[in-house]
Amino acid sequence: MLSPLTISLVFQINNLWDVVPAQPADRFLSMLPPWHAYERAAEYFIFTHGIEQVYTTVRNLKVLTF
Repeated sequence: MLSPLTISLVFQINNLWDVVPAQPADRFLSMLPPWHAYERAAEYFIFTHGIEQVYTTVRNLKVLTF
């Protein structure tokens, strides 16, 4: 039996596509720490679709350029 946390994580990964229809050439900007539960779900989604992920902080967001 899966734990409630695992069920929630799998649900988020499976349904993120409905909210964010991303393509392999897209980039995701992440501000949450990698140990955050939602960030972890987003990372699994991103990595399975071949999307680039970029990390920043609120402090560095103003100077971040692509």
